[in-house]
Amino acid sequence: MSWTNWFFYAFPPFSLIQRVLVKLEKDNAEGVVIVPDWPTATWYPQLLRLLVRKPLLLPKGRTVLRLAHAQTPHPLHSKLQLMAVMLSGMQLKHKEFMDKLAASSVHHGGKGHTDSIPATCHGGKFSVLNGTVIHFMHL
Repeated sequence: MSWTNWFFYAFPPFSLIQRVLVKLEKDNAEGVVIVPDWPTATWYPQLLRLLVRKPLLLPKGRTVLRLAHAQTPHPLHSKLQLMAVMLSGMQLKHKEFMDKLAASSVHHGGKGHTDSIPATCHGGKFSVLNGTVIHFMHL
């Protein structure tokens, strides 16, 4: 089934996230996907390359993630940070999003900033893709 003409919402099992991203990119689809904030996951760089909006970090808590069969809190509810991401397999939409973001001013091997230059990030969560800082928002 093609996802090309659909705007979808998905909360896939964690083991299927990579497949969802591949399908989304292959079909040039768009949608909102709920995923864990796992920067070390093999699928994380691909997820960043499909972003068309800033990721939205969901609050941790007993009511955010529940076991379907028992309606009890998931055992990892206090440790697992979930995020909602709006993704698109259309490269132009991703490029437009990235063009709106400020480029990172950090260049490896360059001269360090002095105190007269203010920091661009004051706490919070962010990632960098191709020298561009992507700030995450909190719900």
